[in-house]
Amino acid sequence: MTEWVEVSPGRWKRKKDLDKPRRERTSLQVHGDLPYQFKSPVDGSVIDSRAKLRAHNARNGVEDVGNDMPPGKYPHKPVEMESPREFLRHQFNR
Repeated sequence: MTEWVEVSPGRWKRKKDLDKPRRERTSLQVHGDLPYQFKSPVDGSVIDSRAKLRAHNARNGVEDVGNDMPPGKYPHKPVEMESPREFLRHQFNR
């Protein structure tokens, strides 16, 4: 049976996890701005900066996973925006 310890009001941890040393943070990550703009497959918004990407992820409840593409493999072109009506017309071939 797992033993639990209340570490603060309403917060519980397994006793065996308290014995583990905390991992030290030894480095920082610095990312430049996005080198291209893209259209979100989630909601169709245009994302052209990391700030917009963070806001988009928070707004839609999504995370970036494996989105680092090898350079030159996927050429990025400026996003051509179309009206929602045109978008739906293409989706339904009408």
